[in-house]
Amino acid sequence: MSPSTPRANRDPASSDLKDMTDRLGETPLLLDRLLGGILSRLPDSGLMGQDLVQALMARPERVAEIQARYYREHLALWAGLVLAEGATPQLTPERTQPDARFDSPEWRTLPWFDYLRRSYLINARWLTDLLDSAQMPSQKKRRAAFVLRQYLDAMAPSNFAATNPEVIRLAAHSNGASLALGLKHLSEDVSSGRMRMSAEGAFEIGRNLAVTPGAVVYRNAIAELIQYKPSTE
Repeated sequence: MSPSTPRANRDPASSDLKDMTDRLGETPLLLDRLLGGILSRLPDSGLMGQDLVQALMARPERVAEIQARYYREHLALWAGLVLAEGATPQLTPERTQPDARFDSPEWRTLPWFDYLRRSYLINARWLTDLLDSAQMPSQKKRRAAFVLRQYLDAMAPSNFAATNPEVIRLAAHSNGASLALGLKHLSEDVSSGRMRMSAEGAFEIGRNLAVTPGAVVYRNAIAELIQYKPSTE
């Protein structure tokens, strides 16, 4: 019996490098879809679509570094899901700043919610770092960063009942009453045609709401103090 023809040796490192290079080549298209759509909603935005991609590609080394870290962190996150019990995946250290959205211990003790939390933070950091790396006018970058921050905050898993362990726990403890109350508030908001952020009946003109002309008398990075002109002597 003749020996079988040996298979061509395949270098795993070369294969991984090629896969990484192919994925890096997809970055402009991904950014065009994600960030381009965000910037296009800004009024008078002169940097959209291909212009945004070109601004980012002006720093290819930095983009490659961000993209490579993005893939490494997601691979490590997936590896952590299949490790034997008691093993600890090697993940990039988390941000030191506390995030009130994920204060509940379930976000870290339950594997599924821990994965949702970590994957969201990885994706948010990826988009933020890519936008920071784009060479674009500072004013437009600030506006784009503001809109991106609103988008990322809105997409946080803590904002959705099915992916928020605190909402699920409260619904279980209240036998669904908390979900019924939330749906009632949502129905009221839809009927009013706007999303209400506070009880509208809590404000009264002349008591805690001013409608007279006013001017900013003090401003810092956090707040503005407005003094209103009295309507009587």
